[in-house]
Amino acid sequence: MRRLIAFLLLPLMLMIWGCGEETTQGPQEQGAKAYILNTIASSISVYDIQTGTLNKDVFQVGQAPNDIEILEGIAYVVNTMDNSIQMIDLKAQADVGLINVGDATAPEKLAFADNNKAYVTSNWTNSVKVVDLSIKQVVGSVEVGSMPWGVTVSGNKAFVCNSAAVWDPQKQQTTYGPGTVSVIDTTKDEEIGTVDVGLNPTEIMLDAKGNVVVLCTGNYADVTGALYLIDPSTGTVKTSVELETTPGGMALAPNGLIYVTSPQGLLAFESGTLNPVHELSSPLEEFKGGAGLAFDLEGNGYICVPSWSSPDGKDKLLVMDKDEKLVKSIELGEGLGASLVAIY
Repeated sequence: MRRLIAFLLLPLMLMIWGCGEETTQGPQEQGAKAYILNTIASSISVYDIQTGTLNKDVFQVGQAPNDIEILEGIAYVVNTMDNSIQMIDLKAQADVGLINVGDATAPEKLAFADNNKAYVTSNWTNSVKVVDLSIKQVVGSVEVGSMPWGVTVSGNKAFVCNSAAVWDPQKQQTTYGPGTVSVIDTTKDEEIGTVDVGLNPTEIMLDAKGNVVVLCTGNYADVTGALYLIDPSTGTVKTSVELETTPGGMALAPNGLIYVTSPQGLLAFESGTLNPVHELSSPLEEFKGGAGLAFDLEGNGYICVPSWSSPDGKDKLLVMDKDEKLVKSIELGEGLGASLVAIY
């Protein structure tokens, strides 16, 4: 029983700190909305960007939701402790499917290969599950590294963060092995290589130049986070930068900047080079404590500040305009765990 409890706790601990960018595939509609995933309350709140109105707990989701991705008006919510992917029609505001990932798989993050195929990382099986969206079923599995987390797709390759987290039930602490990124050939669904990165890689995405950006979180103690830039064609690290803090998440803005949330504020780096624009010595302090974030097509940013990192203990959604100014702070509630956001 103690072993089971330890395994149950580990994804939740990682979830709190590994709250990164949430993207959409396909065009954003006029009057787009921000869909805020409340990881503790197991719900989704909806902020209407055009009208400025907030509707709380519009959708109920499963236990320990860890990701929300949107494709053609359907939100795919990864429910870690339910071992499922929940499908929600955002226009109809109704559940339209539930994909069973498999018992004791602990699915974490999801990425679309195309309109009919997705990859979801499986934390407890050290694998990536291949999902056929048209039939709403898992149709394959690819072995990767230890405790996989974030995943993204570039052309005919998928890139997977292997956090290498190890929970010690006796010491009641998590340690981390060497961080790597697995490379998968999406035409064959086979691992074809690995890339060495920093400690505890959790988030991964493409920058404005088509490079793969990896966010390493560190160990939340004496090892801080870092960004790594990988050439997707060669699978080699082009450059990296130390963040000197524990990051929360990252997202790409329409202006090409990579924004990273942190306890000290919002950091920013250039695509293609990771040259700092706002580093730890000059963060955007109005957005301190942020977790997940996303941008609309006009360049406005939406930053989730969960209750555990909010100065007043309340969950908030902060709105940043394209000039990096705080233009609105929306109170979402208290104790919700507002950690992730997607725009559609």
